[in-house]
Amino acid sequence: MKNIFLLLTVITIGLPFIACSQGPDCKSFKTGQFELVDTVNNRRYFIERNDSIQLEYSFQSIDTTRFRVKWTSDCEYSLTIISGRQQIVDFYKDKKLIINILETYPDSYKFSSHLDGDSRTRYQILKRIK
Repeated sequence: MKNIFLLLTVITIGLPFIACSQGPDCKSFKTGQFELVDTVNNRRYFIERNDSIQLEYSFQSIDTTRFRVKWTSDCEYSLTIISGRQQIVDFYKDKKLIINILETYPDSYKFSSHLDGDSRTRYQILKRIK
């Protein structure tokens, strides 16, 4: 009887820690079509990503920005500018934008982003369209 009680206690206490330690399920967000609403700059973007390229289309203009995607883990990737409006290319030149997926939901994920070497971090949500 003591062994059963001890086993149930261990399972009851340990199960939440095991479930929480698994982290977010990021693999399903590596490719697809997404929408980003940037509330800081009051802009919306349509994003299309495959395993190596991310295209960002601004809803407010005809601008398209192309990034190279490099996944460094299941929940972290970096973006390096390939092409876009000259002002954007100049800003991102020789810099990497580091993205960390913090939480996943059925059709979206919360992420943090910062430029490599910059301590300023932004938090946003990317919603899956397709």
